[in-house]
Amino acid sequence: MRCFYKYHAATQLEKTENKMLKTENLTIGYPSKIILENLNLHLEKGKLTALLGINGAGKSTLLRTIAGVQKPIMGTVFIDYNKSQKIIKKSIQKLSKKEIAKKISLVLTEQAITTRLTVKELIALGRYPHTSWNGSFDKEDQKMIDWAIEAVGMNDYAEIPIGELSDGLRQKTMIGRALAQEGDILLLDEPTAHLDLVNRSEVMLLLSQIATEFDKAILVSTHELDLILQIAHKLWLISSSSENKLNQKGKLQNRKLLVGLAEELVLNGELANAFVRPPLYFDREKGNFKIQNKEHKITFFIEGDAIGTYWTKLALEKRGIYSEIRNNKIDNENNLIVKVKRENENSWQWFFEEREFQNLEVFLEFIECC
Repeated sequence: MRCFYKYHAATQLEKTENKMLKTENLTIGYPSKIILENLNLHLEKGKLTALLGINGAGKSTLLRTIAGVQKPIMGTVFIDYNKSQKIIKKSIQKLSKKEIAKKISLVLTEQAITTRLTVKELIALGRYPHTSWNGSFDKEDQKMIDWAIEAVGMNDYAEIPIGELSDGLRQKTMIGRALAQEGDILLLDEPTAHLDLVNRSEVMLLLSQIATEFDKAILVSTHELDLILQIAHKLWLISSSSENKLNQKGKLQNRKLLVGLAEELVLNGELANAFVRPPLYFDREKGNFKIQNKEHKITFFIEGDAIGTYWTKLALEKRGIYSEIRNNKIDNENNLIVKVKRENENSWQWFFEEREFQNLEVFLEFIECC
């Protein structure tokens, strides 16, 4: 029992030391509208936190406020700051822009990129907070620029102009510039916007690796729920609109920001509630959003290969046909049973009412004609 208390105390101390950014009673928004209020949040080094919410929920406003770009209505944002070899908490409102830039790197959705700059030149701009008045680089600056280029995997593109790169490589370059700033905190506003699936995955994986390997505290605003649920250490979830709901004082309630593990917010239903908008619903078993089709009185039962049954169910649902996957065999002869058999790695067969189908589309056409 004593060992437990020692471990618990040590863990609590470590968590306190890991908090790179902290807000106290923070209220954000504009003079005419409060978006979120009484926020007491923190970001930990070595952790990737995802900021989720529908469009217009206030994600960008929160990022800009935390970064010191936009003033809060009330409350304070504190960051760790080195002073006389001691780490103290200091309000960003009391720091200069250059001092903030040494601690916080901000990557916004829309960046004004000079397309003639090379990858190396753009990443080098991240060293601005550390250079003297003439902007010249010393050996330490050059070392950090080279490290940032390598960290984001852009060595082969270092001398190529930004204008010649794909959107995915441009985004990696912007992340490289943020790393070159050498700050402990990275804030990114929808870094995967306009990217294809492969590049979205690569960017998200890169951010996850940067957080854990380089001990950075990362906050990323995103709509990539399927990806972020796999890599985020924690979620900041802005609840759905509470318009027309009054509090005890008779005033309209503002949105709330929920904090927790991704798994917790899935299990308690909060993630689904934040994005509820029929016919869209969140499938907690699969961890993704689906479109709810109207249920039919007739139910098809699917059994067999796990991969084949999953995609067969999805194909039926797209056609408004309700189905269930059963792991056990169904003895009732009155049930409509579809059996899916896997022939090899990339080939399946479908069996229904003593008929055999080698093609899913042909099977579906037969079902719809029945």
